[in-house]
Amino acid sequence: MPNRTQSRGHIAGLVDSAQQQLAALHPRTVEDHNALCLYGDMLFQGIVGGTALNYLSVFIVRLGASTLLVGLLSSLPALLLTLASVPAGRYVARQPRLVPLVVRFSLLFDLVYLLVAAVPWVAPAFAAPAVVALWAAGAVANAFLTVSFIAAMGEAVPPDRRASVISTRFAINACVAALTLQVTGQVLTRVSFPLNYQFVFAAAFLAALLSAYCLSRLHLPAQARPREATTPSASLSARWRALASTIRQEPAFFRYLAPSVVFRLGMNLPSALYSVFWVHVLHLSDSTIALAVTTNYAFTFMGYFLWTRLARIKGRAFILAASCIGLSCYPLLTGLARDYVLILVVSALGGLFGSGVNLAFLDVLLAVSPKEGRANYVALDTATANGMAFVGPLLGSVLDSAISIRPALFVAFAVRFLGGALFALFPVRGRSHS
Repeated sequence: MPNRTQSRGHIAGLVDSAQQQLAALHPRTVEDHNALCLYGDMLFQGIVGGTALNYLSVFIVRLGASTLLVGLLSSLPALLLTLASVPAGRYVARQPRLVPLVVRFSLLFDLVYLLVAAVPWVAPAFAAPAVVALWAAGAVANAFLTVSFIAAMGEAVPPDRRASVISTRFAINACVAALTLQVTGQVLTRVSFPLNYQFVFAAAFLAALLSAYCLSRLHLPAQARPREATTPSASLSARWRALASTIRQEPAFFRYLAPSVVFRLGMNLPSALYSVFWVHVLHLSDSTIALAVTTNYAFTFMGYFLWTRLARIKGRAFILAASCIGLSCYPLLTGLARDYVLILVVSALGGLFGSGVNLAFLDVLLAVSPKEGRANYVALDTATANGMAFVGPLLGSVLDSAISIRPALFVAFAVRFLGGALFALFPVRGRSHS
């Protein structure tokens, strides 16, 4: 049992954290201003998540998509992201200003939501493949957006506030998305198909525009970062040698990257199976799916405060390993489900441990990548992550065909658990100055 001194210390820590976040609502410094802009961005991204993102795969399933097509919804964009991420990193590293870059590619990607909303009118005969094609096309803009945004965030927020800002962003996202899902569920239930989904994606487009506006207000240091010289004639083999050299120069980055490949494969392997499992195996309604996702967001919201507190006590290496091992149980328990009750339990556990994974991966990535040339390290991480996002869903679809959907979910559990165990056995230590 903690003594009074320890309890006072815990309370003081929570009060200090709360005061730091409230200070961002009345910014007195550039750091506070940037934190407020990043919170606003995530608020509107929460609306996007509570509308389009959580229902994209369900939408194409109801449009008649096969398991393979649902897999392609994840794997095709991932393939393009993998191919585009390294060139995006090289491009971003040469740019003198990051914020206009973030806004430009954000607007390009946001347009996809509006186009998806129009698909049932424009191409009703092959609506599901058209949605997949549009989502894949947006991946190129998303590659440049991801690299430029993470690089910008690394400059907008100092290392000592990074974990707090990241966790608060995700907590805002979870809270807003959970509230938005209640409205989305009602719209999907009360409005006829496909107009209900078209309305949802149109709302996501408007929210995404407001998110881009918040990002446009970021203020980065005038000195920015040293830019790399342009090397237009480098061969493909020379670029791969340069990437290998980049990894060798930062052992901490490799210690993070190698287990992350295994874990991310386990994360993406069942991604195409969940919607099919919910709709065709458990026969869940849209309102039940909305309840499950809302439960996930509610526990995600609570999880960010728990993991932020634990990060101060145990460190980022512990958070990374513990959250990855915990989240590995998600496909295992899903595969054991016979009705919606266990799905609600799984959604709660997924939110609790998923919040730790989200916090730890971004915080650790920024901690193990040097400020100089950070865009290249972010690009390499993005490329490997999306490489697994390409391979995973396709492998999941193959396993579904070969051994059926429940055993495929159990395989995903095993791969995820292995990735989390590697993080536990070989803890990731950050750089001294990140």
